[in-house]
Amino acid sequence: MYILRSVIFFSFLIQSLAFSLTINQAVVKIGNEYITDFDICIAKNFYYYKLSLNDNEIIDRLILIKAVLNDQKNSNISVSEDTITDYQESLIKDYGGLKNLEKSLSSYSLNFKQLRNYLKTYILYKMIKQNILLKKVIVKFSEIQDYYKNTYLKNQKKYNLPIKPISEIAPLIESRLRSEKASKFETVWKKEILSHYKIEYLK
Repeated sequence: MYILRSVIFFSFLIQSLAFSLTINQAVVKIGNEYITDFDICIAKNFYYYKLSLNDNEIIDRLILIKAVLNDQKNSNISVSEDTITDYQESLIKDYGGLKNLEKSLSSYSLNFKQLRNYLKTYILYKMIKQNILLKKVIVKFSEIQDYYKNTYLKNQKKYNLPIKPISEIAPLIESRLRSEKASKFETVWKKEILSHYKIEYLK
């Protein structure tokens, strides 16, 4: 009986080790850092779980996260514990309860403390990115006026919809223009940041 238990336990250890080695296999090297299969699992299940992204799309996002955080390592932006807790609570809700989230974490041998460290990294990246976009993307009032005159008014008249004064509609127009500019700027920004790094795909 003792021998049988020892064999079973040894077999379990071998399987666990094999699984650990598999999910920790490096798939990309960016500069002096690595992205592993485990990183992809974390991102897929706890960062981008609301999106239908394949592994390559997630890898692209993780590469950018590594590059941005390295570029901004001296940034004075910080993530509060309350912000992490808010994200964690949204995860619990989206997973349909604490037990479901705990089950998902246990499948990767993670506890909540470890999860919070991963979430802190992701949230910090998002905050830095948002801060950069806010500084770089500027919408002039003249642009709002042009949009109001050449797009908003024409569309409202074309479809016989009520026309609101520019003072009322300006914030919505600014938000739209800012979003459009941010999307264009982000493409250039990503390309510029990644150009500073040597990226090697290992799989």
